[in-house]
Amino acid sequence: MILKTDLPLIIGLTGAFERDNFGDLLYPMLLNDAWGNDLQVRLLSRFPADTEALLGLSIKDFDSSLLATRFDALVLAGGASVPISMARAAQLMNGVPEIASIDPSGLPYVPEVRNSKLNRDTPVFASSVGIWPSGSLRIPHGRRLHQALKGSQGITVRDRPSLALAHKWGVRASLAPDTIHAISLAWPELGKAAKDQVAVQISDEFIHEQGFETTTLGLIEAARVAAAHGLRTVILFAAGVSPGHDSLENLSIIAERMRAALEGIDVLVSHDRHPRQIVQLIAESRLVIGHSLHVRIVAASYNVPRVSLQRPKTEIYSADWDPTMPAGVSARKLADAVQQSLSLGTISSARIDSEKLKQRSMGMVKELEVSIKTWASARNAVASQRRLIYWQYAARAPFDTSKSAVRRLRAHQKRSGS
Repeated sequence: MILKTDLPLIIGLTGAFERDNFGDLLYPMLLNDAWGNDLQVRLLSRFPADTEALLGLSIKDFDSSLLATRFDALVLAGGASVPISMARAAQLMNGVPEIASIDPSGLPYVPEVRNSKLNRDTPVFASSVGIWPSGSLRIPHGRRLHQALKGSQGITVRDRPSLALAHKWGVRASLAPDTIHAISLAWPELGKAAKDQVAVQISDEFIHEQGFETTTLGLIEAARVAAAHGLRTVILFAAGVSPGHDSLENLSIIAERMRAALEGIDVLVSHDRHPRQIVQLIAESRLVIGHSLHVRIVAASYNVPRVSLQRPKTEIYSADWDPTMPAGVSARKLADAVQQSLSLGTISSARIDSEKLKQRSMGMVKELEVSIKTWASARNAVASQRRLIYWQYAARAPFDTSKSAVRRLRAHQKRSGS
């Protein structure tokens, strides 16, 4: 197969870029920097937004862009956004976007090209995605999701449950570490000035599960352990301030209570929102405590000792790719986990894993670039593959319609008590 050499290729990146969520925003920044001039990146979403100041790129409307531009490839760039519905995507935004009413069964983030004349044969990829069970999805949404995934040219998932679910759906996928492990190779300058500080990210979800008082007491004890290792500055920060993530107000309250309980330890709150500034805060710290998966991944990339708080997504991922540093830690056990993470044996062992992961992840970025160029030269093969998939789903449509009707009837009977 001949690689396409008419450069630059135009690549549409999709993902949850429209909201303030640190991990999702790192993907377009990393890929744009790593690919350079060969691939021209455009951010696309069904929820367009002005993100020029934050990302250096604005998010254009996905549907309008596919009408106007013939892309060389479309890439869903990371995150746990595969099965998410329009309704759920709207909940995570401030206000309900118009598209959620116009196309309620649509795919918010997975590139869907079936009805696009210009891009019906455009190669589609999904990189570093997480998938979770979607039994509650409406049948029309599920049908469109499975159809789009089966028509893709390459999918990498970041954990074993995601791989198992993809295979259950009949979708080809491979298991690989998250692309963001390569961030220190793309931005090496951010980790050169290590400081005697602890970076702490606490989500509203964790505070709700553990309790405000228990969370604060756990952080106070953890800060004392860190101080015994010479880390006498604690900086609280938010990985994301969109609905359902972190609250700077709650972090400020926790910081105030920590200051009252700790002598000789500075407790600060960072209000930085630019992803690069957050990466720098993590990279310059000598210990990171966090609830976010990507806070852990960035810390691993820069070889910073890390403790991940209780969260299934992070625990599952860590078991496969970053098993040495503590994960799944409750507030009450936080001090012990900090002690473990700062031991020389743990640091040495974790460093070996981290170096392998960052090299492998950068290799994945380059492999994706090669795959894009290869498939961009084979659009006829893409079209042939999709014609068969579309025909199969069209044949099943009447059965899915009947199944949807039965579901609605049962739901109505349950509500009415009949």
